[in-house]
Amino acid sequence: MDVKEFKNKWIGRISSELKDFPDEFLNSIETKEMALPGTLLMPGAELFGHFEILDADSNLFVQTESKAKMKYILYANRNKSRKIHVPVLEKELEEVVRRYEKHLYGFLKEMKKDYENNFRSLKKFNEVSTAIFNSLNLHLF
Repeated sequence: MDVKEFKNKWIGRISSELKDFPDEFLNSIETKEMALPGTLLMPGAELFGHFEILDADSNLFVQTESKAKMKYILYANRNKSRKIHVPVLEKELEEVVRRYEKHLYGFLKEMKKDYENNFRSLKKFNEVSTAIFNSLNLHLF
């Protein structure tokens, strides 16, 4: 197996096993609806305990005091949705983000083991795993 085949294998596997965020993580949590621009969003600066989320033109989309809420919005925007459901309670929002990140780290852990088995080294694992996640528009913040 070469690196290209490895990437394709993991892109396919993650695509088929990836849970839909946030819907598959909300269960019976009380939520409120939030409108999104339907375009790329990215993290901005942290200023005095406030976290910025910027649009593709580097304009401020929203600012929040919660790092978990920043992550939640960015993760939920993966498919450039126009609206999302956000947990009302901060504790529940943090738990949803934690479970989603655990889900993603699970893929990384298995991918790392598979990479080492196939290539007998982890020399370029970070580069390969980043390329796989980027191709699926997945990020860990």
